[in-house]
Amino acid sequence: MGRSEAHRIEEADQYTQCKTGHNLQRSVTDHLFQVHILQEGIVFLGHFDPLLQHLVQHLGLLAGLAFGTLKYFFAEGFAVSWASIVFDYSIAYAAVGLAGLLRARNNDYSKLPLAALIGCVGRFVIHFISGVTVYAQYMPEEFMGMTMTSPVFYSVLYNGTYMLPNTILAIVICALLMKPAAKLPSAE
Repeated sequence: MGRSEAHRIEEADQYTQCKTGHNLQRSVTDHLFQVHILQEGIVFLGHFDPLLQHLVQHLGLLAGLAFGTLKYFFAEGFAVSWASIVFDYSIAYAAVGLAGLLRARNNDYSKLPLAALIGCVGRFVIHFISGVTVYAQYMPEEFMGMTMTSPVFYSVLYNGTYMLPNTILAIVICALLMKPAAKLPSAE
């Protein structure tokens, strides 16, 4: 490998590291566009996308884990126990890293919306499990005008109220970013 090839690889690594840091920082601190729903369910209007975009480029289970953990500690996280911190922040956002299964190759971002769907469904599944296990004891008798008798139904309903809009927004934003993202320099 020649000196210029090593220099190009070093520049690509620096670009990836800078992009990773910027995306994590923006995702954790950019809370200007969010809508609070119910107790702690939040639909994020845009800042979730940089993390998702990075995770599509790199299988980012660890990036999601770091993001979720930092989000709890630095972005007004809510938890009833250590288990809810682990499920609702660390593991849930690590599950968003499943979007990286459809990693963009050669600046082909055509699968970005599908990757958003996979990442959001992964996050929903973890929140659902948390709702059925950790939060079952906090299930109200009535929710959204319905009598609650099943933690499973309550968890689907509660988590669906913010994850469905979040998923739709992530898919739409990713669809809109497919062409502009293809113009970015490739870090491969």
